[in-house]
Amino acid sequence: MSVAGGLLFSLRETLMWSAVFALCGAAVEEAYPALATVVFGLVVSLTMPMRFTDIHQMLLADVKGKSALERFLGKRDGNEEQAKKTFLLLTAIVLGAAFTQLDWNEWFQVWPYPAVVSFALAHAALLLLGLRRKV
Repeated sequence: MSVAGGLLFSLRETLMWSAVFALCGAAVEEAYPALATVVFGLVVSLTMPMRFTDIHQMLLADVKGKSALERFLGKRDGNEEQAKKTFLLLTAIVLGAAFTQLDWNEWFQVWPYPAVVSFALAHAALLLLGLRRKV
């Protein structure tokens, strides 16, 4: 893949993640929250173990009557660990985003801070667990 192709791919992934966050309720009415949503989309697109299109295909494709969750967590050729890491990171984003719905009216509760913190903590935990297994 060329450099220009890689940049366009990263931009497309960033915009798709940003659209998902906006559709799930991220505040994008003002400039700062909208920019924060795009930046968080960039961080997620660059650090997620699986591409957005792969996650979409795995969750929505119907394969021999198996449910999406069974296929997502089931054994596949070579990417079982990648799928589990992706599922844990997506769960961390959702759990972090749950704090933005509370009416605390504090700066640290505003989107995307809780989701970024939970995503970063989950990513760090996965990296530390991976390092411990190698030692």
